[in-house]
Amino acid sequence: MKNVPGKFLNMAEQPQLVTDPVCGMHIAPSTAAGHWDYSRTRYFFCNPDRQRQEGQTVMFLAADGKPAGTIGAADPIKASTEEAIRLLHADGLRLMMVHGG
Repeated sequence: MKNVPGKFLNMAEQPQLVTDPVCGMHIAPSTAAGHWDYSRTRYFFCNPDRQRQEGQTVMFLAADGKPAGTIGAADPIKASTEEAIRLLHADGLRLMMVHGG
């Protein structure tokens, strides 16, 4: 294995931290929700609860039938949302928000 990829912070004051390649969070490998070895490099992934707290929908990834990490997806409300909804209402459309949460 090569060294863990990621941005290392001040290691003298805290445990070695790595950067989750998906969400960019700095995490300690010992608290990672999972890891995946690819091309002689070990990648660590953050806890999906953190992604959920940030309003993301969490999807779990697997490689070779084993957990490999998570991806969080979120679509924040944009400045143009209110106007877009108003225009859709003006066209006679009725809108509904559907989610799995």
